[in-house]
Amino acid sequence: MDTTVPDKAHILIVDDEPVNLLLLEGVLHDLDLTILKANCGSDALELVRTNDVALVLLDIMMPDIDGFQVAEIMREEQRTQLVPIIFITAINKEQRHVFKGYELGAVDYLFKPVETDILRSKVRVFVQLYKQRKALENSTRELELTVQRLKDSEEALHRQSLYDSLTDLPNRSLCLDRIRQAVERALRRVNYHFAVAFLDIDRFKQINDSLGHETGDKLLVEVSKRLMENMRGLDTVSRFGSDEFVVLMEELVAPREGVQIANRMVQLLRDPFFVDGTELQITISLGVVLSPMDTNRAEDLSRNAGIAMHRARAAGGDRVKIFNTKMLDHAIQLITMESDLRHAIGGKELFLHYQPIVTLDGARLVGLEALLRWRHPEKGLISPSTFIPVAEESGLIHKLGRWVLAEACATMSRWRSAIPNMNGAFLAVNISGKQFSQSTLVEFIQKTLENTGLPPYILKLEITETAIMEEAESSIDKLVKLKALGVKLSIDDFGTGYSSMSYLQRFPLDTLKIDLSFVRMLESSTENVEIVKAIINLAHTLKLKVIAEGVEKTSQQNILQSLDCDYGQGYLFSKPVAEEVASAFIEKMTH
Repeated sequence: MDTTVPDKAHILIVDDEPVNLLLLEGVLHDLDLTILKANCGSDALELVRTNDVALVLLDIMMPDIDGFQVAEIMREEQRTQLVPIIFITAINKEQRHVFKGYELGAVDYLFKPVETDILRSKVRVFVQLYKQRKALENSTRELELTVQRLKDSEEALHRQSLYDSLTDLPNRSLCLDRIRQAVERALRRVNYHFAVAFLDIDRFKQINDSLGHETGDKLLVEVSKRLMENMRGLDTVSRFGSDEFVVLMEELVAPREGVQIANRMVQLLRDPFFVDGTELQITISLGVVLSPMDTNRAEDLSRNAGIAMHRARAAGGDRVKIFNTKMLDHAIQLITMESDLRHAIGGKELFLHYQPIVTLDGARLVGLEALLRWRHPEKGLISPSTFIPVAEESGLIHKLGRWVLAEACATMSRWRSAIPNMNGAFLAVNISGKQFSQSTLVEFIQKTLENTGLPPYILKLEITETAIMEEAESSIDKLVKLKALGVKLSIDDFGTGYSSMSYLQRFPLDTLKIDLSFVRMLESSTENVEIVKAIINLAHTLKLKVIAEGVEKTSQQNILQSLDCDYGQGYLFSKPVAEEVASAFIEKMTH
């Protein structure tokens, strides 16, 4: 919209009688106005749409579109809705006509014959208001432009203070700030991993000395571009000084991913660069610090990464060195365990134990849970709490999960053939969060059931509350597909996640398993009993059966029975046992 203040304001006179147009024009001719005239409603609308009009003097009775219709259309259109309208009419002064005009947004009503002084006075007032509005709009626009210029200038200064002028990468100050933010996220979030890499171009001084600083600068620009093009969008590539770059890698799956990315950077920068027609081949020395770290200061982390970089250079360059902390020792142990676990999957070190699930009086077997075990040839039995997280981080959990499911289903099929009185006891198998997120999970379970001959209704998949709620909407779709296979579904470790009632109602579940931490606290206070009671009542409201895991004492059993819990699992009834011992237990319970 034009905000300049015009020398002459435009007013529009609308009347289907030419003599009236001439009379009104004559009355207003000496007011220094530009007068537009229309003898019908359609012409009036065209003029008001194409001109910046200060005021419309509008007749009501016209042949094509009457004044009321013109006013109504003007009020509906954004460009014309604020233009003042004074109705000038010869129709009677009945209130219904006057009210209709004001309802359509008229600012005044004059009746023919119009008194000249009154008309001129009203026109002067609205023309003056129009000019004042235009002046205000112009001042506002100028102010907005001034504010924007100041803002642009401030942003430019701010950017200069945070970005390197040569490469346009974040500078040392901004990089350290982002490292501080990464440290804060790591303190707030469990399993949040990040890494800081410090890299330096080997023998860069020789390039500057032999080819000149201009070529050296151009090489730095090309190095920064290659790094930016090949790093992830959430990583920060910064120029720390001279030929030094620091890369902050965030949201790593595991610490070792930082090492893998660092090695890729070394390989990436080995490919030749072309600067002004000259081929330049470089190598870099790179040091990396992995989280978790023994310091929370960004300056210390960049220093440690720099120390590791200098070790890499001292060793001949073109390589990666990891800063040696206790964390790194732990990471090395995990990498070793990952390698051992990978070997164990193809050997005879992995096996399953089975823990019975029974009615709380211990009289009837209702199911068995398959539990993975690992007997290391040198370290003996390794706790699942130790090796399962390693399998999760490395991706081996998918291979492990498939092995467990196939082995457990095959075993259950053999038991059902050998022990006909199992009375529909189910087989419970845990599905990890990583497994649950796999797109091929449903298809694999279907094939496993077909291959082992196990009826789908015998298999119960236990999925943790956290895994289901991580992507609640997509979880519903996957659970529905699993349910369509005929398998049973159980939410595991209930109470440790953040399920909402609305989602629980939508999940096609059969069973809810109370986390053992709640069972262990049953005797601590009445409050803990009330919590478990509430969980059981919630499950029963949703038509779900309830299993309490970790039942070790008769006193816990008695409390759970009094709370109408359906089933129990724990050392009070049986510890997890080998296949042959479980077979004997089944025969004993079914005879």
